[in-house]
Formats: sequence, C-alpha cells, structure tokens
Amino acid sequence: MSTYGIILCAWQSADLLESCLAPWLAAKRARLGGHNWAICAVSVPFEGFPQDAPDGTRQILDGYAATGEIDHLITSDKPMKETEARGAALRWLVARGVDLSWQIDSDEIYAETDIASILKWVEASPYVISFRLSLRNAVFDEHTFLVEPFQPMRIHRARAGGYWAAGLWDDNNVYYQQGQFADHVKRDIDLASTTIPASVANPRHLSWLSNARSKAKIRYQLDGRGWPECSFRWDEATDSLQFNETYYAARGLPLPEVVNL
Repeated sequence: MSTYGIILCAWQSADLLESCLAPWLAAKRARLGGHNWAICAVSVPFEGFPQDAPDGTRQILDGYAATGEIDHLITSDKPMKETEARGAALRWLVARGVDLSWQIDSDEIYAETDIASILKWVEASPYVISFRLSLRNAVFDEHTFLVEPFQPMRIHRARAGGYWAAGLWDDNNVYYQQGQFADHVKRDIDLASTTIPASVANPRHLSWLSNARSKAKIRYQLDGRGWPECSFRWDEATDSLQFNETYYAARGLPLPEVVNL
C-alpha cells in the first residue's frame, strides 16, 4: 500500500473542475488500488499570465476543501512562478508522508480506468523514480486530437535513495535534495524514468481549444515567458485558434497530424 499525493493546479478553470476532479475524488473514496490518496490543490496566478476577472475557481475549491474532499488548498493573489506554485504543493505532500506525487492540471480529464491502469504500471516498476504519461492533446475542439501524444513528467516518487523530492526545476520536473544541503541535488531526468504508453492510458488533455483560455496561453508564452514563438496563433479574422504555420516552416516541419474522435 502506498500513499499518492495529487497536485492539482487550477486557475480560472471553473468550467473544468467538476469533470477533472471527479475520478480523483472517486479514487480517494474507494482507496483505489488499496492505496491512500491526498489531494493538494493550488490556485494561484502564474507570473506573466494574463489576469481576467475571477471566474469562481477558488470558491469551488474552497467548497471541496471545506468538506475534506481536498486535503489542502494553496491560494494567493500574488503571481508565482509555475515551479514555485507546484513546488509548494509538492513540499506539503512530501511533509505529509506521501510515497508518490502525481501532477494534474484542471484541463486534464482522466477516466477511472486510466488511473487504475497507470497504477498497475507504476507498481510493476519499483525501481523507476519518475514516470511520463501519454496525454491525448485536444486541439481546436474537444473532438479533435493530435496524433502524437503529449508526454510530460507527471508521477514522481517522493524519495530516491537518500534524497527527497524538494521542488521543481522546470514546469513538471522534480529535483531531489539530500538532507539540507542544496548542493547535493539530483534532477529527475538524471534518475531512472519511463514513459507509460498511450496503449496503457491516454487521458484527455483539453489544452488548446479555440477559446479565450488558449488566447491567453499564447500571450503567456510570448509575453509572460518571453518565448520567441508559440506553435499556435490566434487568428483575429476568424476569432479562432490555428496552428502557427511560421513556427513549423522555420523548423522544416509539417503541421501536426490530427484525428477526430
């Protein structure tokens, strides 16, 4: 039996919270796989992300926290770096004694069968420290998906030898620290890792829909993070999301393949 710590990042995503959280609350109630589950939600503005009027996300999370369905809620009106926000949740969970952390964003929709299949893979890989998942990226609408899965780091063991998970060094990547010595650090990419294939579990990631959220994400990548280009662009003439043809042409790449499901 292990304890899984769920790190949920949710900001300005009230419309997604119910469908995102439902399978995790069910897993927690049922002690899925014979495991204990702790959920730490983070609802803070990321540095550089365009700020609109609050949409009720925090109030919804407050309600889950009040009933104990969410174990801990981290909120702030002050913008934070992504790594700081996720890292705060990671440290809370590690201090609580979880064995593994599992990062999810509010636009990631798992089926309960996805979670169960991933658990079996993790349990069969006791010497692996971190796991990439294969997310099914939706583009433009909820029925169109990239053929190639998005495979970010999502699951990390809380401890690796004499090291413990102390924070994040990139959006979803964890670093491990030995004792209190910051110079004794290891990154997840330098430790044993694996990718759980889409054939095992392929959760939906409603990442780039043709809506105001995606329009704000483009601004965040270009202005907030200072990236020179984004692989998507907003077409003002049609008021819709499009692949950025210039981005792919500059790299000698074709536009991504999509499939309708």
